[in-house]
Amino acid sequence: MHVRDPSVMHKYAKHQKTKCNLWARMWSSSSLLAEILIADGVREHLSDVSAIEIGAGMAVCALTAAVRGGAKIMVTDSSDHALDLVKGSARLNGVADSLSCR
Repeated sequence: MHVRDPSVMHKYAKHQKTKCNLWARMWSSSSLLAEILIADGVREHLSDVSAIEIGAGMAVCALTAAVRGGAKIMVTDSSDHALDLVKGSARLNGVADSLSCR
């Protein structure tokens, strides 16, 4: 799974005029949910699932669900910069068709 170093993302956010740069932080709750999503026995529950991640930031959970189980995810965030990075990460992980960003 390709996720940018959060310290680099904070530097990027400092130079941009965004509403909020909280998207550039890896939240512990995101890390925990991503670990659950990669656990044995979870993958079969992710196939044919549609979900939305609101205020996704780096969209770690959405990307994990798409990579691990083929879930279709809509990712939302108020930051265009965050969504641009999510799109790039989805392409790098081969799941661009599984994620839509708004």
